[in-house]
Amino acid sequence: MTFGNFNTAFQNQFESPLAATSAHDIANEIVWRDQQRTHLLAGFCLLFWIVGAAGMGLLVYGLNEFVMGVRLSDANKYLAAKALQDAGIKSPLASGDSANQSVDKLFNNLLNDGTSFFHHALPYIDGALICLVLAALCTVWLVFASRRTTLNRINISLAQISEQLRQLAKASPAETR
Repeated sequence: MTFGNFNTAFQNQFESPLAATSAHDIANEIVWRDQQRTHLLAGFCLLFWIVGAAGMGLLVYGLNEFVMGVRLSDANKYLAAKALQDAGIKSPLASGDSANQSVDKLFNNLLNDGTSFFHHALPYIDGALICLVLAALCTVWLVFASRRTTLNRINISLAQISEQLRQLAKASPAETR
């Protein structure tokens, strides 16, 4: 596009009549835009809070599994050692003993079962913590956006009232004569 074509196009656009939009239509468009923004932010907030809460539930469940696995493995190790002692087998606490190795193997299997879930859930828990931070930030953003929306609606209402008062003032002197 050359400079002359641009000037011609600009003059044609300037001279053509603009689409007549009323103040009421503009106000409705602003209110609709604010509602859409608020609904979108509310949806994101809800999503982040739900994912964060689910992650914290996963954390509690994983910690419970971990603690129960450690406690059960300790109890099972004690019971296995007690059973071997009662059977007359050498103490499982002595090193190099095959009974000790079987007790240790049982202990390690139970401990791994207790910690496996928690170990594999850690990335999800980290993601849930990030979601909680995002949920908090999104909630603050939503509060400010809803406040701005409320102020926009108040301004629009005041502008509409002002316009109605001007129309009444114009119509009023003509009727009083």
